[in-house]
Amino acid sequence: MSVTDRTIVLAGATSPSGLALARALVDAGARVVATGRSSERLHALDALGAQVEVADATSLASMTELASRLQAIDAVIPLVGG
Repeated sequence: MSVTDRTIVLAGATSPSGLALARALVDAGARVVATGRSSERLHALDALGAQVEVADATSLASMTELASRLQAIDAVIPLVGG
């Protein structure tokens, strides 16, 4: 399955595994939306070319608000707690 031009949300992406996954998806041509609670920790993801959003992946309200701002979401990958 190709991820080229697909919008993939990485929920809780500020962990080392989130950073590695974001890098792989961006390199494969995906539009990556990386979320995290810490804007400081999101800077590394921004440098990779991911769209970064401060959002709490453990909060339904926070993730619903984020989803309402995005035009389309093809996949959500939860990375919370890693």
